Amino acid sequence: MFNSIRPISFRNLSDAEIDTSASEVCLVGKNGQGKSNFLEAIYFLAFGSSFRTHRDSDLITLNNSSCSVIGNIQTPFKGSMRVSIEAGKKSIFIDNKKIEDRKQLIDIKPVIIFSHEDLQIIVGEPEKRRWFFDQCASM
Repeated sequence: MFNSIRPISFRNLSDAEIDTSASEVCLVGKNGQGKSNFLEAIYFLAFGSSFRTHRDSDLITLNNSSCSVIGNIQTPFKGSMRVSIEAGKKSIFIDNKKIEDRKQLIDIKPVIIFSHEDLQIIVGEPEKRRWFFDQCASM
């Protein structure tokens, strides 16, 4: 569980620490307020990539040159994680120690996200279902 998430110049989210330590967290708001961007920030922190775009530059708030997402973790590992994009280069830190392989993030905080595109897992080609279950099983 993440105790808090702090996006910095990430999409349209405010640069503020968001307390996520409650047992249940609900996101409520009108379209375009940042609900999906907040979920993307969590995914970005957990995997070092976006589930919505392949271009890291799309994650940076307009008129900025860098962005970061910082998370404080409660269990099973206590500490912090940070994923940053600066000068077009991605950096990942666990407890302020740089890691070279983002696969290390999965060991700390695996995340599964479902979006409307994931309906293809159910109604689409069997290959999509196999890919999804392979991804889940690998965690």
